[in-house]
Amino acid sequence: MSIKDLIEKKRLDPALHDAWIVAEMAKSAGAVLRAMRSRAGLTQKKMAAALDISQPRVSQLENGKVENMPPLDLMARYADACGESLVLTTAAEIDSLVSERDALRAIVKSRVEAAASNTPNSNIEKPAGRILEIDFSPGTPAPKTRTE
Repeated sequence: MSIKDLIEKKRLDPALHDAWIVAEMAKSAGAVLRAMRSRAGLTQKKMAAALDISQPRVSQLENGKVENMPPLDLMARYADACGESLVLTTAAEIDSLVSERDALRAIVKSRVEAAASNTPNSNIEKPAGRILEIDFSPGTPAPKTRTE
């Protein structure tokens, strides 16, 4: 039996399913914590000092090597130390935000295409050889332009 088979068995075994869910949630939370720390330019040692915990504990949290999910108060302090805010949301709220983002992208795309084709009915003048590419994804850098 391969490791992949063992993992799948653990995921599907009703007796182990809850533990598997907690472990996956801890890994996901750890990835979020690691990303926040990385964006803030902090080392694990500096993060540990800011939270008054040990550096090995920071490593355990970031790698999901914990028995339970990190407590919300610790995650909030982690975010605060990184200059960010911890926001809890639901999948439905995320889906709604993604839909809004996609609608905005469609509007921008249609306006850019109209401007690029210099459609007579367009209220937008054709850009002088430049098209603005906009990515509304979280954490993306400022918009870039490209010359055509």
